[in-house]
Amino acid sequence: MRFFENIRIGKRLGIGFAIFIVIIALLALLGFKIIDDVDRKAGHIVEAALEKTILANTVMGAIYNAYNSMGVIAFATDAAVIEAEKENLGGMRQTYGEALAKLAADTSFTLSCGHTFVIFMKDGFPINVLNAVKGCQEVCRIFCATANPLEVVVAETTGGRGIMGVIDGARPTGIEKDEDKRARKEMLRKFGYKL
Repeated sequence: MRFFENIRIGKRLGIGFAIFIVIIALLALLGFKIIDDVDRKAGHIVEAALEKTILANTVMGAIYNAYNSMGVIAFATDAAVIEAEKENLGGMRQTYGEALAKLAADTSFTLSCGHTFVIFMKDGFPINVLNAVKGCQEVCRIFCATANPLEVVVAETTGGRGIMGVIDGARPTGIEKDEDKRARKEMLRKFGYKL
C-alpha cells in the first residue's frame, strides 16, 4: 500500500486511466464475441425459417394455380384448353405434394426424435383425416391435429430424443358463454362436422 501513497497524483491518475482503458477494451472484446454469437445463431434461425417460408410459398403458389386451372376447366368449352389445364393441374398437385413432403421431412429432421412422423396439410381440416391416421396400426399416439401455431416439447436422454407433448394454441381469454357455444357450433356445421 505504501507504494501507492508515494506515487504522485498525476501518476495515480495515469494508472487509474490505464486500468479503465484496459477494462473498456476487455468489455468491447467481450461485446464483439457476444454479438458474433448472436449473429451466428440468428443466421441459423433465419436460414431454417427461410427454407420453410419458401416451401410454404411454393405450396401457396401451387394451390393458387390449381384454383385457376379448375376455374378454366369449369368454364372452358374447348377440349384442348380443358386438357391443357388438366395437365397443369396435375403438375400443380405434384408441386404441392413435393413441397408439403419436404416441409414435413425438414420438420421431422429438426425435431430429431425417433419413431415420429409429421403431416402438413393446406386448405384442409386436420380432423378430417384424423380417423384415417388413427386407423394406421403403426400409430401409437397422436399429439395434435391443429391449424394453430404450436411448439413441440422434446426431451433428450443418453438413449435419444422423444416428444413429450405439444403446446397448442394460446391462453384462453375467458369461459365460453351460451352465445359463444352457438357461434362455435354454427362454424363447425359450416365445416361439415357432426354436432
